[in-house]
Formats: sequence, C-alpha cells, structure tokens
Amino acid sequence: MQRRPCGTVACGLMTLALACFVPLAARADAPQPELWRWQYWQEIKLPEDAEGKYRDVLLPVDVFGKARIDLGDLRLYDAAGVEVPYALRVLAQVDRDDKITPRQFNQVAGPDNSREISLDLEGDTERHNQVQIETVGAEFRRRVELEGSDDGTQWRKLGAGYLVRFTRDNDKLNGDRITYPPSRFRYIRLRVFRDPETDKNKDITITTVSVHRKVAVPGELVTWEAKLGPRMPVNSNGTPASAWDITLGGDLVPCEKILVDVAEEAFVRDYTLQAKGRPDAVRPSGGSPEWEESYSPPRNARLGATYQTEAASYFRYPVSGKWQRRPGNERKAMEAKFGEEVRASQVRITVVDNANAPLTLSNVRVQAPARELVFAHTEGLKLPLRLYYGNPLANSPEYDFGRNLPEVLSPTPKRLELGAPTPNAEFRGSKPLTERWPWLVYSVLGAACGALGLVLLNLSRATIAAHDRNEPSAPAA
Repeated sequence: MQRRPCGTVACGLMTLALACFVPLAARADAPQPELWRWQYWQEIKLPEDAEGKYRDVLLPVDVFGKARIDLGDLRLYDAAGVEVPYALRVLAQVDRDDKITPRQFNQVAGPDNSREISLDLEGDTERHNQVQIETVGAEFRRRVELEGSDDGTQWRKLGAGYLVRFTRDNDKLNGDRITYPPSRFRYIRLRVFRDPETDKNKDITITTVSVHRKVAVPGELVTWEAKLGPRMPVNSNGTPASAWDITLGGDLVPCEKILVDVAEEAFVRDYTLQAKGRPDAVRPSGGSPEWEESYSPPRNARLGATYQTEAASYFRYPVSGKWQRRPGNERKAMEAKFGEEVRASQVRITVVDNANAPLTLSNVRVQAPARELVFAHTEGLKLPLRLYYGNPLANSPEYDFGRNLPEVLSPTPKRLELGAPTPNAEFRGSKPLTERWPWLVYSVLGAACGALGLVLLNLSRATIAAHDRNEPSAPAA
C-alpha cells in the first residue's frame, strides 16, 4: 500500500508537538532543579572530619559583580542535586536591645519613703543587664537600688543608679535606665527613692518596668585588594587638587571604607570620596533628594528586586574628611570612609593639594562588612556542594532555616573556603522555546489536527469509492 503524503505530514506535526511538550512534563516531574537558569557556580569542599552543627563561608568579591543586588539568587546544592537551606547574614556591628516584659508583683511602700516592686522573668533564662523604669513626675533625680534572686527569697545586691528627668528651654534630659552587670537572676527587686528636693512629701508612682539585654554584637570586616588608577590633576572649588580612580573588581562590590598607603612622612589634606556604579546600588539606603532628582531609570529598566541598568557614567554620593599625619607618627594606612556602605564599581578620591606637592598613593584596599552564608552540616549531604548565582529572575528563597537561626551561633561555625568561579555549562542564555513562544505548541497541535482531519477525509472518500466499486449490480426484472 502506498504511503500517503498527508499521513506523513500529520505524523511529523504530532511528533513536533510532543517534542515541545515533553521537556515541560519532564521538568515538572523531575526532582532535579533548573540549574540551567544560573550562570555561575563555586564549589564548597567540606572536610570529612569536621565537627559542629554549622558551616559558613564568606562571599568573595567575585560573587558581587555576577549575582543580584540583594543576593537573592544564591542557591546551594549538594552533589545529588538537593537544595540546601542557608542563612545569609551581613556581619556589621550592631547594638542589640532585646526587651523582656516581666511579671510584676508586690508593689509596696519600701524603707525611707521609697517605692518597691518585684519582677519575675519567668522562663527567660538569657542574660540581662538593664532595667527601664518609668515614673510619674518631672524635674527629679531619684535614686534606684536593684537586687537579684534565684528563688525570690534570698536577695543579693545587683546594682544602683539614678532616674533623671529635667527640661531646660527646649532641651530635655530623660534617663530612665539603670545598667548592672550581666545577670541570669530570675527575680529582680527594685526600690525607687524620692528626690529630696523636688519630691519631698510626694509618693512615687511607678508606671511601667521592663528588663533589657543591651549588647554590642561585633561585626566582621573583609578586605579586598583594589586597583589604583593614575593621578589626575584637577581643581576642587578652584583649588589645585589630585584625583585617583579606584577599581573595586566588580559592578556591585560592597564598600564602606578604603585604606590607602601614603608615602609622605607628614601632611594634612582634605579629601572627597565618591562612588560610581549602578544608581540603584550606589544610592545610600533611604535615598536622598540629590539622587532622586539627578537620575531617572531608562525606559527598558526592570523595576523591583531585579532592577537592571547599565553602570552610570558619573560619580555621586560625595563625602568628605581629612587625612593627617604628624612628623614621627607611625606610617599606617590612611582611611577614607563613606559613613555607610555603598555598592559600586569604582571609587574616586580627590585630595586637595593647595600649594603643596601631590601625595604619593599606593596599595589600596577596600573594606566592608562580611557576607556570611551559614548552613547546617547534616549526614545526608552529598559532597561536594556548589553555590550557584547569576539569575536575576530568581525569587528570594526565604528559608525557614535562616529565619529561625539564632543571632549568636554556638559553637562558632566551621569556616570553609569557596573555589574559583566557574561558568555553568548548563546555562542557557534565554528561556526554553516553549516559554519564549507558548503559542507555538498550540499552533503545531492545531496544524496536526487539521492534517489528521484531511487524512480522515481522504480515507473516508477512498472507503466510499471502494465500496461503490465492489457493490454488485441489481438483477434485471
């Protein structure tokens, strides 16, 4: 039997339609992640004999020029393709103030016309070192005595201080906290005494009391080498000056301050520090009128977390300071600070020379708070691990692991190293065919259905014709 062209065309169209659908079905059912969406990866090698629950790595400068601004495209996978939850933390120094609301009881009159109240911290066994006391009145200096107890029976002296509240013109002084050595006492008893000058025969009323953990959490700075450009003679407000461009090594490198070696023995110079890069990254947190007025996104800019623009061709966000080295001082590196972190590709430092010879600069380093990636070391991890990045369309993962992770980890996580950046061989520069042109599948299916209809029509016509040819003629009358 001769093959019909319509049948061949229909089979071809059906095959093409199935080829379009199969990748979608495979991706929907397969447990493997869509790693072709990420451009780069770096390997994390885990020592087999390391102990402890947590591991961490510090992100190197290579990541910041290739990952998203908020680093929300970072993904960690083990050798079996299983996604590993992590926490990403910025190790900047912060002052932490945790408030504890205790149960109050036994507010009574104390000795020497004082007011006494007891506090029960109940199940909170963390250390505390401050108590905040709000009382009724103004213009006073009231002495406070604190005692602590583990059982509410035997009391020991915990600390003492003064509550102060004064107003002079438009200035107000309000000291309502008493600091004491870090303690784990469950019970605190405090007495507030009258101010002998302003209270006299007035009773003291305590309105609210809270206990606090006030601690300074130390940060961790990382240092990167930067490239110093040649000196450029410039004018600064009509005054002779020198400028240097410093290349940071990426488009979105964090920068809080720079360290510069200066050869001269003694000098006093004013400087200006500026940052260059994508405006959405260089702009300080919160923005400023200067930035809002001086920059408008291009028409093709993506707004939101994946906001992408080309690097700005100008420098912004100037801050100023002074370098000074006296004769005989140690020749340590000079610092120039932004005051808060910026994300930039270049930094320009302008030093006012006046009538002095230009300074000789060399060996520039950049410092910023470290970005720490923390994950749990479990028995099920298949080594080695890979850290993927470079997917501007990825959603931030928001792992429960990161949100539940304590701020202070004990024991300290084992610090690991990242390998060299490696281009992802599976990366595709665009979306799959079926995602770029979703109408293609339906068009192919429609054409296949039409071809099948033609085949069926031809088959039905051929069957009818054959039936007519084979039907016997009617007998003569």
